[in-house]
Amino acid sequence: MTIKGIRKYTGLTQKDFAAQYHIPLQTLKQWESEPGSSSYRRPPDYVIYMLGRLTGAEFEIGNEAGFMRAEGHELLRLERQMLDSRNELPEQLQDHPMTLLRMLREQKDAKVSGQLYELTQIEMAYNSNKIEGSTLTLMQAQMLYTENKTVGSTDYNDIVEMKNHFALFDFMIDTADLPLSHDLIKEYHRILMRGTDRAKLSWFAVGEYKKLDNIIGASTVTTPAKDVHRDMTILIHSYNSKDKTLANIVDFHAMFEKIHPFQDGNGRVGRIILFKECLANDIVPPVVLDRQKVSYINGLNDYYDHPQKLLRTMEKLQGQYEKQIEKFGFGR
Repeated sequence: MTIKGIRKYTGLTQKDFAAQYHIPLQTLKQWESEPGSSSYRRPPDYVIYMLGRLTGAEFEIGNEAGFMRAEGHELLRLERQMLDSRNELPEQLQDHPMTLLRMLREQKDAKVSGQLYELTQIEMAYNSNKIEGSTLTLMQAQMLYTENKTVGSTDYNDIVEMKNHFALFDFMIDTADLPLSHDLIKEYHRILMRGTDRAKLSWFAVGEYKKLDNIIGASTVTTPAKDVHRDMTILIHSYNSKDKTLANIVDFHAMFEKIHPFQDGNGRVGRIILFKECLANDIVPPVVLDRQKVSYINGLNDYYDHPQKLLRTMEKLQGQYEKQIEKFGFGR
């Protein structure tokens, strides 16, 4: 399926199609030009993938997948909105049943130790950082959280990023009700990466989308830096218009990782968003564990050919976390 084929499927003119899906008209014309012509610009397979899904057109593509530009959401005043939401929370929840999000918020605000909130904090921070190469052990992570110190040989950045993840988890809980937006996602990244050695580099762009192209592993191509805002906009726009099911949340996660919008920290930000969106929609979140890293990474790599593989892994991780929840007396 080609871009022109997808557009014709919708019955829209080039001008109307470009306007509806927020693609620069000149870019659309280049994508629809004859291959080999001087004006032709090959559209990324992932753009075809997303347009096909948004329009309902049938299509087949290879492993590359991603997004294009769509209408951006209004900029959030994060701290103000978070404060307003939290100040109103007790009254809002007065007659509401207990949810996992409410439980975690209450335990966080009460600084309760030895309960689900603390376990989840430590488990998520340890595993999410470990997946990305952190040298800290689970015991060191636990000591860092409970006593704000650690023992043994440790890397400065590993310590900073572990502590930052604790702060990120708290901020995620406080902002779980907010819809996903550029600003919210960028704030998650800023909290995670602030104070690290990389944050001092002019090109690293803490709390902003990447300035330099990057790859995943040795060869997996991601969205070029110049196209990240475009691709993230269509991803956010399309996701916020969908029903919030585990399958759709996992789909967002896989596509976010394909775009790889930040210079570093994409996996950890992506997993915190995954957890947030499940909490916000009263879905038991999957907690991705380092010991299941291989099946998780394989699921991401194979997602566009075999999306059920990643979903099955997430369902398994979801079941494991649900058992932990039940141990603390929170039934579904």
